[in-house]
Amino acid sequence: MRITVFCLAILSLVFGSCIKPSLPENPNQIIVWEQEDAQVAPYMDAIFRKFEEMHRVKGVKVVRTHYQTEDLRQQFQAASLAGVPPDLLLCPSDTAGIYAASGFIMPVNEHFDLRKYNEAAVESISLDGKTWGIPVSNGNHLMLFYNRSVYPEPPASTDDLFRICSSDKIKEKTEYCIAFDMGEPFWLMPWLGAFGGWPIDNHTPTLNTPAMRKAFNFYLNLKYEKKIVPPECDYNCMDSLFKEKKVAFIINGDWAISGYMKYFGKDFKLALIPKLSETGKYPTPMVS
Repeated sequence: MRITVFCLAILSLVFGSCIKPSLPENPNQIIVWEQEDAQVAPYMDAIFRKFEEMHRVKGVKVVRTHYQTEDLRQQFQAASLAGVPPDLLLCPSDTAGIYAASGFIMPVNEHFDLRKYNEAAVESISLDGKTWGIPVSNGNHLMLFYNRSVYPEPPASTDDLFRICSSDKIKEKTEYCIAFDMGEPFWLMPWLGAFGGWPIDNHTPTLNTPAMRKAFNFYLNLKYEKKIVPPECDYNCMDSLFKEKKVAFIINGDWAISGYMKYFGKDFKLALIPKLSETGKYPTPMVS
C-alpha cells in the first residue's frame, strides 16, 4: 500500500519541533497549530497536559491553536515568511515538499529514531535523503463498501466482480453494479498501483507509462464495454446511488464508514478493493 502521511507533531508523549522558529518571548512555551476534527481535541489536550506535567519543573506550557485545513496552510506560510511560525505543525503531508523546499520546516532524522515507525509511512514523508515529519496516523484510504441486503458477499477479484455484475440477481435489483468517483484521481491511484505504476518517482512525474494507459483502459472498459459503472458519476452521485440501493458496491474512504453504519445498520459491510485479476496485484490506495 502506498502511503501519504501526516507531517508532524505529537505521537504518544514523544515531542519535538520540525519548524525553524524565531526566538519565542517565552522559551518554555510551545506553540502547536493543528487542523484536526473537533473530537480529536480532547485527546490532544490530554497529551499536552501530560507533557506539561512531566516538565512542570521547567514551567513548560503547550498552546494549541486550531485552523481549518486550507486556513492552516495559508497561515503557516504567512507566519513562516514573517519569521514567527509555530513550533509544531500537525497537518496533512501534502504540502511537506513545498515547506521543505521553502526552508519552513527542518528534517527530523537527528531528533527521532525513525526505525520505530512504519517504514512505508516514513518513506512517504522523505525527500532528498531526509525525513521531514513524523507520522502520527495513517488513514483516509479507499476500500470496498457493500450492502448485504443487495448482495451478501464482496468480490475477491475483478473477475469475481465482473461475474457478480453480470448476474441476474444484481441486474434485477440495481441500476449499476459498482460506483466510484471516476473523475477524481484519488480513485484512479489504487488501480494504477495494481497495474504496477505510480504517479511520481521522487521529483519526477511518471504519467505517460504503460501502467497509466492500462489503468485508463480499465476505466473505459468498466464504463463502455461492461457498463457496470454509472457514467459521469461524482462523489455525491455514488453516495446517493449506494444509499438508494441502486448499486451493489461502491469504493469510498474510511471517513464515510460511521455515516453508512448509521444509515444501513447491520447490512453495511466493507472489504478490500478487489484484486486485479489481470496482474494478480491488489489496488494500492493512497493513505493520509
